[in-house]
Amino acid sequence: MIGYTLYMQRSNRSANSKSLGVKFGRYCIQNNIPVAALSNEFDVSRQTLYNWFLGKHEPGPQHIPRIKEILGL
Repeated sequence: MIGYTLYMQRSNRSANSKSLGVKFGRYCIQNNIPVAALSNEFDVSRQTLYNWFLGKHEPGPQHIPRIKEILGL
């Protein structure tokens, strides 16, 4: 799991699994998808992505279709 800190990995695992942002985070961590690349694709800061991954905030409605596409939902 190179690229994501142990803190991020543990925090994501303990976050609410019903959250779309948390599900997306788990997918990205498991597949080692770089946050910098996601930040560019979604036009959001890396901190915003981390907040999604930890369930602190949910992705905006403009991001949900792409996240669902990535997750195969």
